[in-house]
Amino acid sequence: MDLKRSALGGALIESLDLEVDEAGDVEAAWSAGIARRLERVDAGVAKTIRLSRFGTTSSWPLPTAIVDACVAMAKLHSGG
Repeated sequence: MDLKRSALGGALIESLDLEVDEAGDVEAAWSAGIARRLERVDAGVAKTIRLSRFGTTSSWPLPTAIVDACVAMAKLHSGG
């Protein structure tokens, strides 16, 4: 049953007319934006907010993978 559902899901995704970012413009834009924000934090222009102020990450309305990536990036930047 799961194999059939996976095949159907794959077929549906493949049938979508999605535009692929072959040049990597989206990733480059995200990287540049992140770099700008980190520079502002390092320069003292922007302030950070403790993660605990937002409750547990499981209560955030974002996919877990995005939350996990943000937390990991923050830890890397802070040296933790």
